[in-house]
Amino acid sequence: MKIEVTSRHEAISDALRDYAAQRLTRVEHLGTDFPSAEIVFDQGGEGLTCEIILQARRGEPIIARASGHEARAVVDDAVGKIESQVARAKD
Repeated sequence: MKIEVTSRHEAISDALRDYAAQRLTRVEHLGTDFPSAEIVFDQGGEGLTCEIILQARRGEPIIARASGHEARAVVDDAVGKIESQVARAKD
């Protein structure tokens, strides 16, 4: 899966980029084929927002968002939501 990590309004560290990409690769163990994914970080009034967009080979993309003040916790929350959606779509 090709993973693109971007940010809006503020730069993010390479460590956070690597962490987010590494956590998202766990979705592949669910057995569903996603050719690409995009992780978008946005710094706003409610803290950091992480949006994950998985592009499926067919059908609509799967999107999850999470917000908070702790960067790794926000990534973990968004990845958890994506995993839940992928598991539900697979059934």
